[in-house]
Amino acid sequence: MPLIDVVVAAGAPWSGIVRRGEVLRITDLEGCQAVDFLCYNVADPQERYHAPNTLKAAGSIFLTTGHRLYSDIARPMFTIVEDQFGGHDTIGGCCSAPSNQMLYGVADCPGCRENFLAGLARHGLGRRDIVPNVNFFMRVPVTADGSAAVALGIVNFLMQMIEFLAKTVSHGMRLYGNMYAGELIFLLIALLGGAFTFTAGGFGLALLHIFAGTAWAIFHILIITLQAFVFMMLTLVYIGQAHDSH
Repeated sequence: MPLIDVVVAAGAPWSGIVRRGEVLRITDLEGCQAVDFLCYNVADPQERYHAPNTLKAAGSIFLTTGHRLYSDIARPMFTIVEDQFGGHDTIGGCCSAPSNQMLYGVADCPGCRENFLAGLARHGLGRRDIVPNVNFFMRVPVTADGSAAVALGIVNFLMQMIEFLAKTVSHGMRLYGNMYAGELIFLLIALLGGAFTFTAGGFGLALLHIFAGTAWAIFHILIITLQAFVFMMLTLVYIGQAHDSH
Protein backbone atom coordinates (compact mmCIF):
# COMPACT_ATOMS: atom_id res chain seq x y z
CA MET A 1 0.00 0.00 0.00
CA PRO A 2 1.66 3.28 -1.07
CA LEU A 3 2.27 5.92 1.58
CA ILE A 4 1.13 9.44 0.74
CA ASP A 5 2.41 12.07 3.16
CA VAL A 6 0.79 15.48 2.66
CA VAL A 7 1.22 18.56 4.85
CA VAL A 8 -1.91 20.67 4.46
CA ALA A 9 -1.39 24.37 5.01
CA ALA A 10 -3.45 26.03 7.75
CA GLY A 11 -6.81 27.14 6.35
CA ALA A 12 -6.42 25.05 3.20
CA PRO A 13 -8.55 22.11 1.96
CA TRP A 14 -7.52 18.58 1.07
CA SER A 15 -9.46 15.79 -0.59
CA GLY A 16 -8.53 12.33 -1.75
CA ILE A 17 -9.74 8.78 -2.25
CA VAL A 18 -9.22 6.27 0.57
CA ARG A 19 -9.75 2.69 -0.55
CA ARG A 20 -11.13 -0.09 1.63
CA GLY A 21 -8.38 -1.36 3.95
CA GLU A 22 -6.26 1.78 3.66
CA VAL A 23 -5.53 4.02 6.64
CA LEU A 24 -6.05 7.78 6.76
CA ARG A 25 -3.90 9.32 9.51
CA ILE A 26 -4.69 12.92 10.47
CA THR A 27 -2.06 14.68 12.60
CA ASP A 28 -2.33 18.11 14.22
CA LEU A 29 1.28 19.17 13.62
CA GLU A 30 1.24 22.65 15.14
CA GLY A 31 -1.46 22.27 17.79
CA CYS A 32 -4.86 24.01 18.10
CA GLN A 33 -5.77 23.17 14.49
CA ALA A 34 -9.24 21.65 14.08
CA VAL A 35 -9.90 19.49 11.01
CA ASP A 36 -13.41 19.59 9.55
CA PHE A 37 -14.09 16.21 7.95
CA LEU A 38 -16.64 14.74 5.55
CA CYS A 39 -16.59 11.51 3.56
CA TYR A 40 -18.57 10.11 0.63
CA ASN A 41 -18.92 6.80 -1.16
CA VAL A 42 -16.65 7.23 -4.19
CA ALA A 43 -18.87 4.90 -6.25
CA ASP A 44 -22.09 6.69 -5.24
CA PRO A 45 -21.50 10.14 -3.66
CA GLN A 46 -25.16 10.37 -2.64
CA GLU A 47 -24.15 8.04 0.17
CA ARG A 48 -22.20 10.16 2.63
CA TYR A 49 -21.35 10.61 6.29
CA HIS A 50 -24.45 10.80 8.46
CA ALA A 51 -24.13 12.36 11.91
CA PRO A 52 -27.33 10.97 13.52
CA ASN A 53 -26.52 7.36 12.60
CA THR A 54 -22.94 7.80 13.80
CA LEU A 55 -23.93 9.38 17.13
CA LYS A 56 -26.62 6.81 17.86
CA ALA A 57 -24.24 3.94 17.16
CA ALA A 58 -21.47 5.51 19.27
CA GLY A 59 -23.78 6.48 22.12
CA SER A 60 -21.77 9.69 22.44
CA ILE A 61 -21.32 13.06 20.76
CA PHE A 62 -17.55 12.63 21.00
CA LEU A 63 -15.91 10.14 18.65
CA THR A 64 -12.82 8.20 19.69
CA THR A 65 -11.05 4.85 19.25
CA GLY A 66 -13.41 2.06 18.19
CA HIS A 67 -16.19 4.31 16.94
CA ARG A 68 -17.38 4.07 13.35
CA LEU A 69 -18.51 6.78 10.97
CA TYR A 70 -21.78 5.64 9.38
CA SER A 71 -23.44 6.74 6.15
CA ASP A 72 -27.02 7.88 5.60
CA ILE A 73 -27.97 4.28 4.78
CA ALA A 74 -26.30 3.04 7.99
CA ARG A 75 -23.22 1.49 6.43
CA PRO A 76 -19.80 1.94 8.08
CA MET A 77 -17.50 4.24 6.11
CA PHE A 78 -14.57 4.70 8.50
CA THR A 79 -13.46 3.17 11.80
CA ILE A 80 -11.32 5.17 14.23
CA VAL A 81 -8.49 2.78 15.11
CA GLU A 82 -6.41 5.22 17.17
CA ASP A 83 -7.13 8.50 18.92
CA GLN A 84 -4.55 10.49 20.86
CA PHE A 85 -6.79 13.54 21.31
CA GLY A 86 -9.53 12.03 23.42
CA GLY A 87 -12.88 12.54 21.69
CA HIS A 88 -13.74 14.61 18.63
CA ASP A 89 -16.73 16.90 18.08
CA THR A 90 -19.73 15.91 15.97
CA ILE A 91 -22.21 18.76 16.57
CA GLY A 92 -20.35 22.04 16.01
CA GLY A 93 -20.42 21.87 12.22
CA CYS A 94 -18.19 24.01 10.03
CA CYS A 95 -17.61 27.73 10.15
CA SER A 96 -18.12 29.92 7.10
CA ALA A 97 -17.82 33.52 5.99
CA PRO A 98 -21.55 34.16 6.71
CA SER A 99 -21.47 32.44 10.11
CA ASN A 100 -18.31 34.31 11.13
CA GLN A 101 -20.09 37.55 10.26
CA MET A 102 -23.20 36.49 12.18
CA LEU A 103 -21.48 35.16 15.30
CA TYR A 104 -18.40 37.32 15.63
CA GLY A 105 -19.06 40.36 13.48
CA VAL A 106 -16.02 39.56 11.32
CA ALA A 107 -16.46 40.36 7.63
CA ASP A 108 -14.75 38.64 4.70
CA CYS A 109 -13.46 35.76 6.83
CA PRO A 110 -13.92 32.49 4.90
CA GLY A 111 -13.97 29.25 6.85
CA CYS A 112 -14.19 25.52 6.50
CA ARG A 113 -17.44 25.62 4.52
CA GLU A 114 -15.60 27.46 1.77
CA ASN A 115 -12.88 24.79 1.99
CA PHE A 116 -15.53 22.08 1.64
CA LEU A 117 -16.89 23.79 -1.47
CA ALA A 118 -13.42 23.96 -3.02
CA GLY A 119 -12.61 20.33 -2.16
CA LEU A 120 -15.97 18.96 -3.28
CA ALA A 121 -15.81 20.82 -6.59
CA ARG A 122 -12.87 18.60 -7.59
CA HIS A 123 -15.22 15.61 -7.43
CA GLY A 124 -18.24 17.18 -9.10
CA LEU A 125 -20.02 17.95 -5.82
CA GLY A 126 -21.25 21.24 -4.40
CA ARG A 127 -23.24 23.13 -1.80
CA ARG A 128 -26.15 20.68 -1.57
CA ASP A 129 -23.66 17.91 -0.73
CA ILE A 130 -22.37 19.54 2.47
CA VAL A 131 -23.83 17.87 5.56
CA PRO A 132 -23.06 18.21 9.31
CA ASN A 133 -19.43 17.18 9.67
CA VAL A 134 -16.95 15.75 12.15
CA ASN A 135 -14.51 18.20 13.76
CA PHE A 136 -11.30 16.38 14.60
CA PHE A 137 -9.17 17.93 17.38
CA MET A 138 -12.08 20.02 18.65
CA ARG A 139 -14.61 19.66 21.45
CA VAL A 140 -17.96 21.36 21.96
CA PRO A 141 -18.74 21.03 25.68
CA VAL A 142 -22.42 20.35 26.47
CA THR A 143 -23.67 21.08 29.98
CA ALA A 144 -26.47 19.35 31.87
CA ASP A 145 -28.97 22.04 30.85
CA GLY A 146 -28.17 21.53 27.17
CA SER A 147 -25.99 24.60 26.74
CA ALA A 148 -23.14 24.20 24.28
CA ALA A 149 -20.26 26.38 23.15
CA VAL A 150 -17.30 25.79 20.88
CA ALA A 151 -14.17 25.50 22.98
CA LEU A 152 -11.86 28.34 21.98
CA GLY A 153 -8.43 27.53 20.61
CA ILE A 154 -6.73 28.97 23.70
CA VAL A 155 -8.85 26.68 25.91
CA ASN A 156 -7.84 23.62 23.89
CA PHE A 157 -4.23 24.80 24.02
CA LEU A 158 -4.32 25.27 27.81
CA MET A 159 -5.90 21.84 28.33
CA GLN A 160 -3.24 20.21 26.17
CA MET A 161 -0.49 22.08 28.03
CA ILE A 162 -1.87 20.98 31.42
CA GLU A 163 -1.93 17.36 30.24
CA PHE A 164 1.59 17.64 28.82
CA LEU A 165 2.98 19.26 31.99
CA ALA A 166 1.27 16.68 34.21
CA LYS A 167 2.87 13.83 32.26
CA THR A 168 6.24 15.58 32.20
CA VAL A 169 6.22 16.25 35.96
CA SER A 170 5.13 12.68 36.66
CA HIS A 171 7.95 11.22 34.57
CA GLY A 172 10.41 13.74 36.05
CA MET A 173 9.53 12.65 39.58
CA ARG A 174 9.94 9.02 38.56
CA LEU A 175 13.36 9.80 37.10
CA TYR A 176 14.40 11.72 40.23
CA GLY A 177 13.26 8.81 42.39
CA ASN A 178 15.48 6.43 40.41
CA MET A 179 18.49 8.75 40.82
CA TYR A 180 17.81 9.32 44.53
CA ALA A 181 17.51 5.60 45.25
CA GLY A 182 20.83 4.88 43.50
CA GLU A 183 22.70 7.61 45.39
CA LEU A 184 21.16 6.50 48.68
CA ILE A 185 22.52 2.98 48.20
CA PHE A 186 26.06 4.35 47.59
CA LEU A 187 25.76 6.57 50.65
CA LEU A 188 24.65 3.73 52.93
CA ILE A 189 27.50 1.48 51.76
CA ALA A 190 30.01 4.29 52.38
CA LEU A 191 28.60 4.89 55.87
CA LEU A 192 28.86 1.19 56.69
CA GLY A 193 32.60 1.31 55.88
CA GLY A 194 33.08 4.35 58.13
CA ALA A 195 31.16 2.78 60.97
CA PHE A 196 33.29 -0.38 60.76
CA THR A 197 36.54 1.65 60.98
CA PHE A 198 35.25 3.69 63.90
CA THR A 199 34.13 0.73 65.97
CA ALA A 200 37.08 -1.54 65.22
CA GLY A 201 39.78 1.15 65.55
CA GLY A 202 43.40 0.71 64.65
CA PHE A 203 45.78 2.46 62.26
CA GLY A 204 45.84 -0.45 59.82
CA LEU A 205 42.09 -0.51 59.50
CA ALA A 206 42.01 3.26 59.05
CA LEU A 207 44.60 3.03 56.26
CA LEU A 208 42.66 0.18 54.69
CA HIS A 209 39.54 2.30 54.86
CA ILE A 210 41.31 5.17 53.05
CA PHE A 211 42.38 2.90 50.21
CA ALA A 212 38.98 1.24 50.11
CA GLY A 213 37.29 4.64 50.13
CA THR A 214 39.46 5.84 47.25
CA ALA A 215 38.68 2.73 45.22
CA TRP A 216 35.01 3.13 46.08
CA ALA A 217 35.08 6.78 44.97
CA ILE A 218 36.64 5.84 41.61
CA PHE A 219 34.08 3.09 41.16
CA HIS A 220 31.34 5.55 42.11
CA ILE A 221 32.52 8.02 39.45
CA LEU A 222 32.42 5.30 36.81
CA ILE A 223 28.95 4.25 37.92
CA ILE A 224 27.75 7.86 37.87
CA THR A 225 28.95 8.20 34.27
CA LEU A 226 27.02 5.09 33.30
CA GLN A 227 24.08 6.25 35.40
CA ALA A 228 24.05 9.62 33.64
CA PHE A 229 23.85 7.88 30.25
CA VAL A 230 21.05 5.59 31.40
CA PHE A 231 19.09 8.48 32.88
CA MET A 232 19.60 10.51 29.71
CA MET A 233 18.02 7.67 27.72
CA LEU A 234 15.20 7.37 30.25
CA THR A 235 14.62 11.11 29.99
CA LEU A 236 14.25 10.84 26.22
CA VAL A 237 11.84 7.93 26.66
CA TYR A 238 9.77 9.81 29.26
CA ILE A 239 9.65 12.97 27.15
CA GLY A 240 8.53 10.87 24.20
CA GLN A 241 5.80 9.29 26.30
CA ALA A 242 4.70 12.69 27.58
CA HIS A 243 4.48 14.13 24.08
CA ASP A 244 3.74 11.06 21.95
CA SER A 245 0.89 12.90 20.22
CA HIS A 246 3.65 14.60 18.10
